[in-house]
Amino acid sequence: MVLIGHSLGANATIEAADELDRQNIPIALIVTFDPTKSHLVPGNVLRLVNFYQNNGFGRRLSPGPGFHGELTNINLTWGSEPFPHHDRRSASTTWASGAADHGHG
Repeated sequence: MVLIGHSLGANATIEAADELDRQNIPIALIVTFDPTKSHLVPGNVLRLVNFYQNNGFGRRLSPGPGFHGELTNINLTWGSEPFPHHDRRSASTTWASGAADHGHG
């Protein structure tokens, strides 16, 4: 299973993973973009890549109890001007550009 979310949707991927963890259902990959809460990643997640802005809504994610997977937090903050969190069209281009700059594109 793969889950992907932006902003509140990123938060929802972690909440869904928590629920699936209680049912012993593994998640191969979660990709989050600017989650608005500092969640703990549950143990059923094998890999999570979190793209965030440190100067905006975005938050780093941390391993939770029982997490033994791969967690990568990629801070896409650069310069003094954050890219627009709520404008998905321009944000998606920026996310893709930042991901490529960090070897994930």
